[in-house]
Amino acid sequence: MFSGLPVSFAEFFAFILSLLSSVSKQTILFINIHSHLPAAPHEWTVQNLYQHFEHVAVPGNYSTGLHPWYLNEEPIIADIEGLKKWSAQPNVLAIGECGLDRACRTDFRLQKDIFLKQVQWANELQKPLIIHCVKAHED
Repeated sequence: MFSGLPVSFAEFFAFILSLLSSVSKQTILFINIHSHLPAAPHEWTVQNLYQHFEHVAVPGNYSTGLHPWYLNEEPIIADIEGLKKWSAQPNVLAIGECGLDRACRTDFRLQKDIFLKQVQWANELQKPLIIHCVKAHED
């Protein structure tokens, strides 16, 4: 999909523009690369899924990731396996939203561990990463 990482914003934007020209002849008035909702009329959207990754089977463009707000230690292995299974699909354009958040109650060590796993997975897939970072820039 992308040749080598890191992917620059210019390369990602060029990729998005090439997708738009190839997938739609309708008028696109808005490009949204991070939404929690399906595309609205005249909108080209990358819909973020932080759970229910199987929804990528529905036509659309997606990003999938384990958000720090919703991490739970008990089912985390199943969550990572689900992420890996579904994020390899061609209509999943990015990994995330994932990252670190010192303002939420999730154990910070768990956040770091899961974030690093997602960074490695994005590198393996050569897909961009959508990062959530709150009060953790130094980490």
